[in-house]
Amino acid sequence: DTETAQLFITGSSSALLSSEIATQFRGRSRAYELLPFSFAEYARANGEPPEWDGSAAARSRLEALFDAYLVEGGFPGLRGLPAQDRIGVLQDYASLVVVRDLLDRYDIPDARGVRDVADALLAANGTALSVNRLTARLKARGMAIGRDRVTAMARHLADAYLLFFVPVFTYSGHKSRVNPQKVYAIDPGLAFAVSAAPSVNLGQRLEQAVYLELRRRHPLARERGISYYLTRDRREVDFVVGDRGQGQAAALVQVCADLRDAQTRGREITALETAMGELGLDQGTIVTLRDSETIKVEAGTIEAVPAWRWCLEM
Repeated sequence: DTETAQLFITGSSSALLSSEIATQFRGRSRAYELLPFSFAEYARANGEPPEWDGSAAARSRLEALFDAYLVEGGFPGLRGLPAQDRIGVLQDYASLVVVRDLLDRYDIPDARGVRDVADALLAANGTALSVNRLTARLKARGMAIGRDRVTAMARHLADAYLLFFVPVFTYSGHKSRVNPQKVYAIDPGLAFAVSAAPSVNLGQRLEQAVYLELRRRHPLARERGISYYLTRDRREVDFVVGDRGQGQAAALVQVCADLRDAQTRGREITALETAMGELGLDQGTIVTLRDSETIKVEAGTIEAVPAWRWCLEM
């Protein structure tokens, strides 16, 4: 109150949430979100310039780096660790969020319940999950836990930045609340580390990496600035991005690891084209693992772009 000064406050736990910082400083603060490394930052940290020079050699290096990024993730302090140590530390990160940021912070006595909710949500990485379905899964595991408590725990886990929830695209607040939300963990490496050993979940971690990149590109967006889209015939498009209330044109982004399978290709393109028609857009994007092509459809043009290149475009 007596000095002209700028204060920069950082932290990696929910001991003081951004909403509480705003309260403490009474409107004289602005919160910025710092996520683990993006792919561009990961590439730079591994000695690769975060842009493609057009050469086949650079493309091969960037493809390999992106494959590694989906497994190792972007936590800077874990670079160079052997796989076993890295996975152990990432599992500890998830456990610490549960213990320190939830059990201690909110004085929750039900440690098993919180861990089960966190495990179930992390296992659902990249998929749509309703509170009712999550509650039913927990009850099937022998956890007698109410819907309201599950909702509160899920909200606490999001506040602690262990994961994010993405709602369905709608102009109705009520429909947004009652429809399932898609779940994304904070980092693809963490999602890999806490998943079951037999599972690969490559498509889900690719979708997660795309979501995190969209979140970086659209900081401080209004609620539902990033959402998923359901067409009138219930076909799903992974992301619709933009705030038309602020004059931003919406963008549609579909994620598909491999377009070579004819059935998968048809399903993904049809969903995206249908959404383009319903939203009045003439362009759409499919982010893939390797594929690159321009696809002409009745509604306009769809660009298939490999994820490593898409992540370096902005």
